[in-house]
Amino acid sequence: GLVVVSSVLANPALGDMLISDGRQNGSLLVHATFGQIPLIGNIVLTFGLITFAFSTILGWSYYGERCAEYLFGSKINIPYRILYILTVLAGSAMSLSLVWDLADALNALMTIPNLIAVLLLSGMIAQETKHYLNNIDVVDTTPIPLRSKLK
Repeated sequence: GLVVVSSVLANPALGDMLISDGRQNGSLLVHATFGQIPLIGNIVLTFGLITFAFSTILGWSYYGERCAEYLFGSKINIPYRILYILTVLAGSAMSLSLVWDLADALNALMTIPNLIAVLLLSGMIAQETKHYLNNIDVVDTTPIPLRSKLK
């Protein structure tokens, strides 16, 4: 992001690439921006995209597997992995705009249980906040136990 912003500030003509035919085209802008770096610009961009995509796939896989295991137990791990691999395979065959639309919709759906949890826990949050603010000047002098003493 910093490379794109600084390049557009240095070369305002690059900013015009963001909107072509009335649509946003960020990938062209990023490609043109990194293309301005002599010799290694496109290599840096390609390496960055590969590592970001790979780490994102691994991260979401692990996150989803831990959530599924918490909800359904460890017996769900293998079916989840198979479903995840099939989903990644299907996503790689879909159009990019459909993949982004699905990803945006599914990420938006994650807010529903989070909002419900925030509403249900709002009383406890208010109570703990009042307790904290009423005792903000109290110094806790309890020594932190050593790891060896915790066993």
